[in-house]
Amino acid sequence: MANIYGFAGLVEGLPTVLTPIWISEDHMEARFVHLPSEEAIPVPTEANLQELLELKWIEYGVFDQQIDVVRKRLERSLPLPTTLPIAQGTQEVHGENATIRTLSIRTPSYPGTNCRRSGG
Repeated sequence: MANIYGFAGLVEGLPTVLTPIWISEDHMEARFVHLPSEEAIPVPTEANLQELLELKWIEYGVFDQQIDVVRKRLERSLPLPTTLPIAQGTQEVHGENATIRTLSIRTPSYPGTNCRRSGG
């Protein structure tokens, strides 16, 4: 998939094909990168784009409308912004420390059965 929609680049000095989904430094945003090309780029299917998201481990916060915009604009050969946000993470929510409370239940004994009283 990256071979069709990817870009050539260097990672740690090695030539690499990079996917067109780039992740922000804080890992809270994903953007689809579209660089104009002289050659016609095949229009990615919804499954293609889903595969690209999975390659980057993106499961939540996907903007389905933006994915549709990418596909429709490429289908019609309309321009796209160089980068288009396609997923956004949510900031952590600070809560309170958890507490554990124990509950002790006493079992009554029943005459004529093998049940016995516990705990007490």
